[in-house]
Amino acid sequence: MKELFKSIKVSKEAFAIIEISKNDQDANCRIIKTSEFFEEISKLFFENNNLEIEKDLSKNCYNIANQLKNNCIVKYINNNSQVLEFELLTLNNDINVIFARVFELRDIIDELIGIDFKNLPFLFLIVDTDNKKAIYISENYSKFIGQFQDDITYDLNSFLDNCIDSICKDFQTENNLYSRSNNDRLIIKQKLLNNLKESRNILEIGIPLLGDDKKVQTVIVMLVDLFELEDYSNDEDNPFYIDQLTGVYNRNYLNVAIHKMNKSKYSAISIIFADIDGLKFVNDGFGHDYGDKLIMEVSSILKDSTRKSDIIVRYGGDEFIIFLPNTDVSELNHVTKRINDSINYFNNTNQLNPMRISLSIGSCTIYSDEITIDDGIKKAEDLMYTEKLKQRTNVQKTYIDAIREVLQYKEPTTNDLSEFLDELTIKLGLELKFEKDLIEMIRVLCRVNDVGKITIDTEILNKPNKLTDKEWEVLKKHPEMGYRIAMATKELSNLAEYILYHHERWDGLGYPSGLSADSIPIYSRIVAIIDSFSSMITEKPYREKLTINQAIDELRSNAGTQFDPFLVELFIKILNENSDKN
Repeated sequence: MKELFKSIKVSKEAFAIIEISKNDQDANCRIIKTSEFFEEISKLFFENNNLEIEKDLSKNCYNIANQLKNNCIVKYINNNSQVLEFELLTLNNDINVIFARVFELRDIIDELIGIDFKNLPFLFLIVDTDNKKAIYISENYSKFIGQFQDDITYDLNSFLDNCIDSICKDFQTENNLYSRSNNDRLIIKQKLLNNLKESRNILEIGIPLLGDDKKVQTVIVMLVDLFELEDYSNDEDNPFYIDQLTGVYNRNYLNVAIHKMNKSKYSAISIIFADIDGLKFVNDGFGHDYGDKLIMEVSSILKDSTRKSDIIVRYGGDEFIIFLPNTDVSELNHVTKRINDSINYFNNTNQLNPMRISLSIGSCTIYSDEITIDDGIKKAEDLMYTEKLKQRTNVQKTYIDAIREVLQYKEPTTNDLSEFLDELTIKLGLELKFEKDLIEMIRVLCRVNDVGKITIDTEILNKPNKLTDKEWEVLKKHPEMGYRIAMATKELSNLAEYILYHHERWDGLGYPSGLSADSIPIYSRIVAIIDSFSSMITEKPYREKLTINQAIDELRSNAGTQFDPFLVELFIKILNENSDKN
């Protein structure tokens, strides 16, 4: 499917699978399946096309498919704040799938600039990048700008130029507080003058939409009115400058801070550029809630390690810049030591938390006017990246070791079966005539297959009584969470698919995808047997452990339903041979 809205979160999505059979007289549409929200979103399709909606959903589906057949993707704006995307996919001559997605643009304002602007006035435009013309302007346009244009195909650049206050022509260059490309997004603060001669501070956000050729075809332009934030007497108090997640300054404040330091005469200014190692791994593997917690812990350490007069700016998602006025190299070294000591203390006192803090730090000190503050930031950033290259090989290993520690804590075992299970795994691989490297991969897989359980509460994992339906649904999510963690980890990414499917069943009644028989990867089938065997001969809070012979009986009774029957017999053969030797 085309990823036109790559930079924007989907707030709601749905699909309908339909069969359109044609005869000489008419075309009939039969709904095979629809997902939640499809009917709700499809109504928006008709509203925005000024089409009459039918009571019969199948007729509506046919009409949508008919509208989309010549233009597989159609985009609309609804209620001045939503982008709707509909896509038609033809599976064969008769079967079609309609995909519908809603992108709530209000929800991304906060994400883009770190401030809750959702309640401020704003408008949206969609601009064609080829001819610079606006192909859509939201209905609140005239109320916002004070000027209305019936024909929305005029040159947008000319219009915005006319709106800029002539007195403030230099505003964008001299007082541009935040202008940068971030994942192909542009954010600029500027002043506009409407037709009522009212000057307003405007935040302009540009989000490009990519076409099939991966080139920008259109841009969503969001204009946010900052009037309600303009009467703060001190810059420091202005929410525009505060990072909502951490409470430190955000990047909007960077140029303000540099301007103030340039005006002041400091004997020395030290600059620290710090980058959180492994944040992408945490976000991808554990989810953004864990990532946010990591960012907040780091910001707390930075605040506790510096003075109130120092300025901390969250420069990007995982980057911080710290300005330390009147600080020489010696004192700068003391500050970086305090930061590193605090990180070590956090990691050592939170051993049962999978979150580990690792910072790559670069720093420099500016004396007098030898170099500019901008040059100092660049120098500190370059040194940070040098440090990051040294850290790169250790970060994921640190997290994997932490995960194993927490799993052992969450599901403690009185006897270590790892060597015994490794031996069985190797013998099974040899019986299957696997290569040495492949056997080693399966051995590692059998040790990390339950990595997703790290995200599940200990109370659920070790509950002595039967799980409730809700708790069971939580537990069943661990293969998917394990998949995410493995995909985010270079050392485990090749195992991710097999972790995802290790709770599928031979009869198709497993989870998460209901695969059956040979459609389940063989390595997942192997793990399912070894993991179940290990669980059966290990004492659990909710049952006593079984003997090896009892576990063999359980495996055999579930062969052909839960387990691959051929692999079960092969595994039992190995167990019996191992027992005879002992």
